[in-house]
This record gives sequence, C-alpha cells and structure tokens, in this order.
Amino acid sequence: MKNSTRKKSVLFGGVAALAALGIAIGVSSGLNSPHEAVASDIPSPEAQLKVLSQPKTAADKLPAFLAESLKNSGLRPKTVRFIGEDQENKFWVSTHGDIGICLLTEAKFDGGAGGISCGDAQHLTETGIGLVSYFSDGKTEKAVQAHLIPDGYASQARTLNKATVGENLILGNPAINGEETVVLAPEVNLRSSKLLPTLQISDIEVSEAP
Repeated sequence: MKNSTRKKSVLFGGVAALAALGIAIGVSSGLNSPHEAVASDIPSPEAQLKVLSQPKTAADKLPAFLAESLKNSGLRPKTVRFIGEDQENKFWVSTHGDIGICLLTEAKFDGGAGGISCGDAQHLTETGIGLVSYFSDGKTEKAVQAHLIPDGYASQARTLNKATVGENLILGNPAINGEETVVLAPEVNLRSSKLLPTLQISDIEVSEAP
C-alpha cells in the first residue's frame, strides 16, 4: 500500500541552506499532511523506537542553530534523541506534535547546516522516514541519504549501510551511489512475515541548498 502522505525534506542553517531561518520554521511546521486516519493497530512512534524512552544525555542536545530554527515548528524538544553519526553528518530523532516523528541531520560544516524529514506513525511502520539532503558551504559539497527505521527491522539496499550507525538508521551517499530505494523487512517476526512496501525516493521532495 502506498502512502497518501507526501514526505518533504527541508534544509536550513548558517552555512548554505536558506537565506532566512524563518522560511525553514514556516515550512517545517507543515512538512506533511498526516494520514486522514492512522489505523488503530499502528504502534505509536514511542512503541516503534525504544530510543525515545531512554534517558536524555548530552549527545541528545541539538546544535543551537538547529534548535532555534525549529523552536516554533511543533517539534518536541524533550523527545529529541541522538541516534548516530558518520564522518559527514549527525542524526537525531524527535516526536512532532502534529505529524508524529522526525529525522533530523546536521552536516559537519563550521557554520552549521541541517535538514529534517517527518512522517506519521504509519509512515514509520510501513516505509521508514527517508531524508535526502545536499549541503554546500561554497567550497565543499556534501550529500546524504538517510532512513529512520523501526526497532527490529533490517533494510534491503545495495549501498545503504546500517551496521556502522546503529539499530534505527541507515545511510548512503546519493552523490556517489545515486538515490536508492529501500525495502524494510522484519528481522524478528514482530508485525508481519512479508516484506513491507518499498519507499520510493520520488516521494521525498528534496530542497537543495543554493
């Protein structure tokens, strides 16, 4: 079943993404139109991601520019949790008052640049939350494809790598390998023995930094 909701990936920050942070705030507060009715048997984001129930640590604190950009967006700061990083990016997850769940990233530039992609609990269950971001500081360009996946799921993908970033995050570099379709399948028979629907990257609307 293909989701009726359309995901969007928004970029913002001090280095390159948007000239005015107010634009990011306005867009991020309405990233998705939630499903008209989420099925009652769909687990909540908290039930699908045990990291949301873990005690907060220093690593869970968002960079100042990211927190400031999103302070009026509906994101719930108390639920922000760090979920992994690679050489180029850091990643957090947070619940959202109107949407459900968000994946956030910070590109490791001196001035700071970030991105966010959100979906509801049904998105997380069926396809994961995908984000594709391209960053530039005028000298260096970086790109990342990331997917937030529920506890107990494995990904089937050609180049995306889960092993180095933890249970809930898989990463790839779309500038090198292209943007890749992801299929989720239960590692343990938690919900279903069949493959879950494919996340089509075309469903993610990418905003490129100038």
